[in-house]
Amino acid sequence: MTPTMYFVLVVGPAGMWLGIISKDGYTNWKVHGHALEIDDVRGLLMQAIPNNPGRLTVNITSPYPGDTKQLTITTFPHSVEIIGEIEDNNGVKTCQGKPTLFNRYSEAVAKWKAALANIHMATPADLANITNITPFSGKQK
Repeated sequence: MTPTMYFVLVVGPAGMWLGIISKDGYTNWKVHGHALEIDDVRGLLMQAIPNNPGRLTVNITSPYPGDTKQLTITTFPHSVEIIGEIEDNNGVKTCQGKPTLFNRYSEAVAKWKAALANIHMATPADLANITNITPFSGKQK
């Protein structure tokens, strides 16, 4: 059985982060004051929209200026909010808490890992701009 994992918002000494933590890691931080290990950490930057005080832009960025090649960060955060429990269905991770935020986070993590591996990932806009597609001339099912 796989351990329970949470999608979390972490507020720490260097900013706000989104990431994945284990249930045991969360309990050890909360009850015993241990350092918290955050996997696939990404920064969360919220900025007010000029002339519209009721709205914010939310950007998922590097965890701190200069980024990192580390896949895991261990820290002593000020607070941790569990956004939702992560479910793994045959390698496809979902989160019921805030699925839109989790999907944006997952996309940012995938792009970050691709950049670390020097792989270019096509965006939906890249795919929409492909015009020189040759139909498959073989037998189609």
